[in-house]
Amino acid sequence: KNQAGQGNAIRYSVIETTKANNVNIYHYLQYVLEELPNAKSVEAVEALLPWHVELGLGVVDLALMFKPCIALSFFR
Repeated sequence: KNQAGQGNAIRYSVIETTKANNVNIYHYLQYVLEELPNAKSVEAVEALLPWHVELGLGVVDLALMFKPCIALSFFR
C-alpha cells in the first residue's frame, strides 16, 4: 500500500467535499483542527464532516454575527 498516496487522497477528498458544500476550506480546516481533539465519539467526529457543519455562510460571516473582533482577526 502507498501510504502517502492514501493520505493525499484523503486530503483531496476532504477539500473537494468542503468546496462542494460551499464552505470556506481554510476556515473549515481551522475549525475542524480546533474541534477534533474534543470529539470523543464516532458521532462527534461525524458531526465535523463538511455536510454536517453549518458553515454555509462561511466561518467569517458567522463570526461577524457573534464576535466581530474574532472575525476580523482572520484577515490579518
